[in-house]
Amino acid sequence: MHLSPTSTFASLIGISIAGMLMPHIPVALAGTATFYEHREDACKGKPALVFEDLPCNTCVNPPGDWYGIYVSGNSNGNKVMVYNQGFCTPWAQVGQWYGNVCVQAGRTPLGAAYIACPGNKMANDNTTIVDGEETAEVVPIPVD
Repeated sequence: MHLSPTSTFASLIGISIAGMLMPHIPVALAGTATFYEHREDACKGKPALVFEDLPCNTCVNPPGDWYGIYVSGNSNGNKVMVYNQGFCTPWAQVGQWYGNVCVQAGRTPLGAAYIACPGNKMANDNTTIVDGEETAEVVPIPVD
């Protein structure tokens, strides 16, 4: 098939007009992840790092060991998963929760947090505080 300069130009105009008429798809924001480097500060003291306006389906993986991770602004009840190693490695997951959550490290420091996109939602919007030294509301992920 041979395209003439006129038909190519007409196609480009059609694509441009369609692009202007179609609504822009906004990025789904999942909230803020706050990392604490001192056990005594975890979830209540001065944070070491704060990542705001995170898009959903994001692995927040700052270098170092963390003794608390607080995910807030999670108004959609998105799933939050926390890991004791970086890069959100599946076999290093220590727990998963829905909505706003503050996870305090137990004996092993935390390494990363993953905030999923909306899907499964929690029944209420309460913040969950999880102390790593005690038994927590941990929902295991089935292994395929």
